[in-house]
Amino acid sequence: MRAKNDIRGFTTVELVIVVAVVAILLMLAAPSMWNFFESERRKGCIENIASGIKEAQNHAMKVNDRAIFVLGSGGWTVTDPNLPAGAQTVSQFDWSGLKWCSFTQTGNTLVFDGMGRIDLGSSNLLSAKTIDGKPDRGIYDWRVEISNAQAVRVCRPDLVIPPNFTKTTDPRTCRSMS
Repeated sequence: MRAKNDIRGFTTVELVIVVAVVAILLMLAAPSMWNFFESERRKGCIENIASGIKEAQNHAMKVNDRAIFVLGSGGWTVTDPNLPAGAQTVSQFDWSGLKWCSFTQTGNTLVFDGMGRIDLGSSNLLSAKTIDGKPDRGIYDWRVEISNAQAVRVCRPDLVIPPNFTKTTDPRTCRSMS
């Protein structure tokens, strides 16, 4: 049988110390986690744009005719100019309620031909075939890049390349501009 004073468990002081240590660790980690989440939200927006561009490219190849990708301040739209008026929208995405989806670009239209290539004769092409996310508060910059082979990818133009990599071997870096 146990004596009354032989009770096992944690004292109040030990619990307070543990809670204080956990609170301090959370305070130290919070800014880094906030930047990580903001960067991932912005990357999600830029990946959504890349998805829309790929969708326009695939639609053009599927119908073997032109497809148009339009990027606006509130989202993107893929249209087929050969469909009847009012039914030309193939797909669209609206991000007007998402405050972290803001982008800088000079043009807002990409026209794909039936082979899935960018029609360079189309007006108002996106600047240098890239769409840059607008970085702020230490959040990473992301870019949608379309290569000469018409491959669409998301990359980081501000990435510092490690010594054992080059711009051509590191898959995270942008190829066309830095």
